[in-house]
Amino acid sequence: MLAFMNRRAISALLCVFFPAGLTLARLTSGTNPASTAGAMAEARQFRAALAAEVSARSVTPEEAMERLRTAPTRSGLSLDAEADFATAALDIGQRLVASGHPSQAEPFFRAAEESLAAAVQRMAGSAAREKSMLLQQLAVVREKFLGKRTEAKAALDEAAALDPGNRDLQRKRDELAGELDLITKSRTPKG
Repeated sequence: MLAFMNRRAISALLCVFFPAGLTLARLTSGTNPASTAGAMAEARQFRAALAAEVSARSVTPEEAMERLRTAPTRSGLSLDAEADFATAALDIGQRLVASGHPSQAEPFFRAAEESLAAAVQRMAGSAAREKSMLLQQLAVVREKFLGKRTEAKAALDEAAALDPGNRDLQRKRDELAGELDLITKSRTPKG
């Protein structure tokens, strides 16, 4: 499933997740993300070491996820516990794909999807912008890593309803809807 991922795609996705994480941290914690630089660096080193252990097969993905869940800092950001775990799991999954271990990365992407969905469910109704950002991350995980395009579109639809003035979000939603239409048309028998 993840064999199609390449370093360029991973780099693009990192550009999507970490700025969104920084923005979400700023919105949810009221702190300046620059003040968390040390925590972020420590968390990044922890995730890199954990990914290296999984790559070397010295720990299983499940064991690594358990260590990740119990770590005092996962992303270095001030996020909801589920969103924090999802951000860290995505990073480890992306590192594993980049190092040529897509089958070991998939459990991290599935765990990230579950955690993001849980974070969205717990998000207060008044936090529309933050919820929209989590839904966008959920859509990326579902589309790019798990091949769940229909579910990704549903997440983008919900995000767009929460943030109707976001043109970039509308564009992403429309692009995905167009891709889904092309897939459906190509599968429809002619005649």
